[in-house]
Amino acid sequence: MLALSAMAAVSACLAQDSSKFASADTTYRYLREIGRVRADVNTDNRETIPALLQGRDPAALADEAKKMDAYAQTVDNIDSTDVDSDAVQFKESFKVIVASYKSVCLDAAELYRDVAAAESKPGTNPMLNPRGGKLELMQNGTLAAMDSLLNVLDHVDKDANPGRAALQPIVDKLHADEDKLKAAHDSHHDLTAKLKAELTDRYQGTDWTAREILP
Repeated sequence: MLALSAMAAVSACLAQDSSKFASADTTYRYLREIGRVRADVNTDNRETIPALLQGRDPAALADEAKKMDAYAQTVDNIDSTDVDSDAVQFKESFKVIVASYKSVCLDAAELYRDVAAAESKPGTNPMLNPRGGKLELMQNGTLAAMDSLLNVLDHVDKDANPGRAALQPIVDKLHADEDKLKAAHDSHHDLTAKLKAELTDRYQGTDWTAREILP
Protein backbone atom coordinates (compact mmCIF):
# COMPACT_ATOMS: atom_id res chain seq x y z
CA MET A 1 0.00 0.00 0.00
CA LEU A 2 2.82 2.34 0.96
CA ALA A 3 4.68 1.39 -2.22
CA LEU A 4 1.63 2.17 -4.33
CA SER A 5 1.23 5.54 -2.60
CA ALA A 6 4.89 6.38 -3.22
CA MET A 7 4.61 5.47 -6.89
CA ALA A 8 1.52 7.63 -7.23
CA ALA A 9 3.32 10.55 -5.61
CA VAL A 10 6.29 10.18 -7.97
CA SER A 11 3.96 9.99 -10.96
CA ALA A 12 2.19 13.14 -9.80
CA CYS A 13 5.51 14.98 -9.43
CA LEU A 14 6.66 13.91 -12.87
CA ALA A 15 3.40 15.08 -14.38
CA GLN A 16 3.74 18.40 -12.59
CA ASP A 17 7.36 18.81 -13.74
CA SER A 18 6.52 18.11 -17.38
CA SER A 19 3.59 20.50 -17.35
CA LYS A 20 5.81 23.45 -16.47
CA PHE A 21 7.45 23.27 -19.89
CA ALA A 22 5.96 25.06 -22.88
CA SER A 23 5.27 23.57 -26.29
CA ALA A 24 8.32 22.43 -28.25
CA ASP A 25 6.64 23.29 -31.57
CA THR A 26 5.65 26.78 -30.44
CA THR A 27 9.10 27.44 -29.00
CA TYR A 28 10.76 26.20 -32.19
CA ARG A 29 8.60 28.48 -34.36
CA TYR A 30 9.33 31.40 -32.03
CA LEU A 31 13.09 30.93 -32.32
CA ARG A 32 12.79 30.48 -36.09
CA GLU A 33 11.01 33.84 -36.37
CA ILE A 34 13.76 35.45 -34.31
CA GLY A 35 16.28 33.71 -36.56
CA ARG A 36 14.89 35.54 -39.60
CA VAL A 37 15.56 38.86 -37.88
CA ARG A 38 18.98 37.67 -36.75
CA ALA A 39 19.89 36.95 -40.37
CA ASP A 40 19.15 40.57 -41.32
CA VAL A 41 21.06 41.91 -38.32
CA ASN A 42 24.02 39.68 -39.14
CA THR A 43 24.13 41.12 -42.66
CA ASP A 44 24.12 44.64 -41.22
CA ASN A 45 26.89 43.64 -38.82
CA ARG A 46 29.10 42.10 -41.51
CA GLU A 47 28.44 44.54 -44.36
CA THR A 48 26.22 47.56 -43.77
CA ILE A 49 27.58 49.07 -40.56
CA PRO A 50 31.28 48.71 -41.51
CA ALA A 51 30.55 50.42 -44.85
CA LEU A 52 28.68 53.22 -43.08
CA LEU A 53 31.51 53.73 -40.60
CA GLN A 54 33.93 54.09 -43.50
CA GLY A 55 31.54 56.37 -45.36
CA ARG A 56 31.43 58.92 -42.49
CA ASP A 57 27.80 59.90 -43.22
CA PRO A 58 26.01 60.91 -39.97
CA ALA A 59 22.56 60.84 -41.56
CA ALA A 60 23.03 57.32 -42.94
CA LEU A 61 24.29 56.11 -39.56
CA ALA A 62 21.26 57.66 -37.84
CA ASP A 63 18.99 55.83 -40.29
CA GLU A 64 20.78 52.58 -39.48
CA ALA A 65 20.16 53.21 -35.78
CA LYS A 66 16.43 53.53 -36.56
CA LYS A 67 16.62 50.21 -38.39
CA MET A 68 17.99 48.63 -35.21
CA ASP A 69 14.98 49.96 -33.31
CA ALA A 70 12.74 48.36 -35.93
CA TYR A 71 14.50 45.00 -35.52
CA ALA A 72 14.00 45.14 -31.75
CA GLN A 73 10.32 45.97 -32.22
CA THR A 74 9.89 43.12 -34.69
CA VAL A 75 11.18 40.48 -32.28
CA ASP A 76 9.11 41.96 -29.46
CA ASN A 77 6.01 41.56 -31.63
CA ILE A 78 6.56 37.83 -32.16
CA ASP A 79 3.88 35.96 -30.23
CA SER A 80 5.42 34.34 -27.13
CA THR A 81 2.30 32.41 -26.08
CA ASP A 82 3.25 28.91 -24.88
CA VAL A 83 6.94 29.62 -25.57
CA ASP A 84 9.67 28.38 -23.25
CA SER A 85 10.80 31.18 -20.93
CA ASP A 86 14.45 30.47 -21.75
CA ALA A 87 13.71 31.15 -25.44
CA VAL A 88 12.26 34.52 -24.42
CA GLN A 89 15.48 35.15 -22.49
CA PHE A 90 17.39 34.37 -25.70
CA LYS A 91 15.37 37.07 -27.44
CA GLU A 92 16.22 39.59 -24.72
CA SER A 93 19.91 38.70 -25.00
CA PHE A 94 19.76 39.21 -28.77
CA LYS A 95 18.14 42.61 -28.24
CA VAL A 96 21.15 43.70 -26.17
CA ILE A 97 23.32 43.10 -29.23
CA VAL A 98 20.90 45.06 -31.42
CA ALA A 99 20.94 47.94 -28.92
CA SER A 100 24.75 47.87 -28.96
CA TYR A 101 24.78 48.26 -32.75
CA LYS A 102 22.39 51.18 -32.38
CA SER A 103 24.74 52.88 -29.91
CA VAL A 104 27.68 52.38 -32.26
CA CYS A 105 25.76 54.03 -35.11
CA LEU A 106 24.52 56.98 -33.07
CA ASP A 107 27.87 57.68 -31.42
CA ALA A 108 29.76 57.32 -34.70
CA ALA A 109 27.33 59.79 -36.27
CA GLU A 110 28.09 62.22 -33.44
CA LEU A 111 31.81 61.68 -33.92
CA TYR A 112 31.67 62.42 -37.64
CA ARG A 113 29.62 65.58 -37.07
CA ASP A 114 32.16 66.76 -34.51
CA VAL A 115 35.09 65.90 -36.77
CA ALA A 116 33.52 67.79 -39.67
CA ALA A 117 32.95 70.83 -37.44
CA ALA A 118 36.53 70.71 -36.15
CA GLU A 119 38.06 70.26 -39.60
CA SER A 120 36.07 73.20 -40.97
CA LYS A 121 38.05 75.61 -38.80
CA PRO A 122 40.98 77.38 -40.49
CA GLY A 123 44.36 75.77 -39.95
CA THR A 124 42.94 72.44 -38.80
CA ASN A 125 44.51 69.32 -40.27
CA PRO A 126 42.43 66.31 -41.37
CA MET A 127 42.19 63.91 -38.44
CA LEU A 128 40.77 60.73 -39.96
CA ASN A 129 42.95 60.81 -43.08
CA PRO A 130 46.09 62.58 -41.90
CA ARG A 131 48.09 61.64 -44.99
CA GLY A 132 45.48 63.13 -47.26
CA GLY A 133 44.18 59.72 -48.29
CA LYS A 134 40.82 58.03 -47.79
CA LEU A 135 39.76 56.64 -44.41
CA GLU A 136 40.24 52.88 -44.68
CA LEU A 137 38.63 50.68 -42.04
CA MET A 138 38.51 46.93 -41.64
CA GLN A 139 35.36 45.69 -43.35
CA ASN A 140 34.93 42.20 -41.87
CA GLY A 141 32.41 43.13 -39.21
CA THR A 142 31.37 45.99 -36.96
CA LEU A 143 33.87 45.22 -34.22
CA ALA A 144 36.78 45.14 -36.68
CA ALA A 145 35.66 48.43 -38.25
CA MET A 146 35.28 50.01 -34.83
CA ASP A 147 38.68 48.78 -33.75
CA SER A 148 40.41 50.26 -36.79
CA LEU A 149 38.50 53.56 -36.46
CA LEU A 150 39.49 53.89 -32.81
CA ASN A 151 43.06 53.03 -33.68
CA VAL A 152 43.12 55.94 -36.15
CA LEU A 153 41.62 58.31 -33.57
CA ASP A 154 43.94 57.18 -30.79
CA HIS A 155 46.99 57.91 -32.95
CA VAL A 156 46.03 61.44 -34.00
CA ASP A 157 48.81 63.82 -32.91
CA LYS A 158 47.07 66.17 -30.48
CA ASP A 159 49.93 68.66 -30.60
CA ALA A 160 49.73 68.95 -34.38
CA ASN A 161 45.93 68.94 -34.29
CA PRO A 162 44.50 70.65 -31.19
CA GLY A 163 40.94 69.89 -32.36
CA ARG A 164 41.49 66.24 -31.45
CA ALA A 165 41.37 66.95 -27.70
CA ALA A 166 37.78 68.19 -27.94
CA LEU A 167 36.75 64.85 -29.44
CA GLN A 168 37.90 62.81 -26.44
CA PRO A 169 34.45 62.47 -24.77
CA ILE A 170 32.88 60.95 -27.88
CA VAL A 171 35.97 58.80 -28.49
CA ASP A 172 35.58 57.47 -24.94
CA LYS A 173 31.92 56.69 -25.68
CA LEU A 174 32.94 54.73 -28.78
CA HIS A 175 35.49 52.74 -26.78
CA ALA A 176 32.71 51.94 -24.29
CA ASP A 177 30.40 50.96 -27.17
CA GLU A 178 33.03 48.54 -28.46
CA ASP A 179 33.44 46.97 -25.01
CA LYS A 180 29.67 46.63 -24.57
CA LEU A 181 29.26 45.05 -28.00
CA LYS A 182 32.01 42.52 -27.28
CA ALA A 183 30.41 41.69 -23.92
CA ALA A 184 26.95 41.35 -25.52
CA HIS A 185 28.32 38.94 -28.14
CA ASP A 186 30.14 36.86 -25.53
CA SER A 187 27.12 36.70 -23.22
CA HIS A 188 24.81 35.73 -26.09
CA HIS A 189 27.24 33.02 -27.22
CA ASP A 190 27.34 31.51 -23.73
CA LEU A 191 23.56 31.65 -23.38
CA THR A 192 23.09 30.00 -26.78
CA ALA A 193 25.38 27.09 -25.88
CA LYS A 194 23.54 26.62 -22.58
CA LEU A 195 20.14 26.84 -24.24
CA LYS A 196 20.99 24.28 -26.93
CA ALA A 197 21.84 21.74 -24.24
CA GLU A 198 18.84 22.53 -22.07
CA LEU A 199 16.24 22.53 -24.84
CA THR A 200 17.66 19.32 -26.29
CA ASP A 201 17.22 17.67 -22.90
CA ARG A 202 13.86 19.29 -22.21
CA TYR A 203 12.24 18.62 -25.59
CA GLN A 204 13.79 15.43 -26.86
CA GLY A 205 13.18 14.63 -30.51
CA THR A 206 13.52 18.24 -31.68
CA ASP A 207 16.73 19.49 -33.32
CA TRP A 208 17.67 22.82 -31.71
CA THR A 209 21.11 23.04 -33.37
CA ALA A 210 20.11 24.53 -36.75
CA ARG A 211 21.64 28.00 -37.21
CA GLU A 212 18.25 29.53 -38.02
CA ILE A 213 17.04 28.34 -34.61
CA LEU A 214 20.07 28.83 -32.33
CA PRO A 215 23.30 30.21 -33.85
